Amino acid sequence: MALSADDRLAILELDARYCHAADDTDVAALLALFTDDGIERGGVLIQGREGLAALAAQLATSHRLLRHWTSAHVAEGEGDRATHRCAWLTTRLTEGGLAIAGVGRYEDELVRTAGGWRFRVRRIRPDWVAAPAPRGAAE
Repeated sequence: MALSADDRLAILELDARYCHAADDTDVAALLALFTDDGIERGGVLIQGREGLAALAAQLATSHRLLRHWTSAHVAEGEGDRATHRCAWLTTRLTEGGLAIAGVGRYEDELVRTAGGWRFRVRRIRPDWVAAPAPRGAAE
């Protein structure tokens, strides 16, 4: 059976929760959105709760007031498996105001669990990324 409207809405909310958790550097909230399979960043698959927690902690110290924006969502699938693609843009706070930190795409493999839709794999496909500004550093 194809994805229902409720499935599509739940997948959009999953993406929104990811953006909020990443922006708030809320490691526990971020981990709750994934199965144990992981996230691919820079061509490297980071697996398991320990790997995801380490990545989240590293991002929390490497970016200053990062904000995610996603659009152009496409969710497809049937049953308990789906794919999701969307465009992303991140901004960060600088001394001069907001600056674009990066743009790209997310390509996701999703599974329905007892707790709802979760990322099995989230592939981060950057088109362009600015050098990160450490937290507390003036730009």
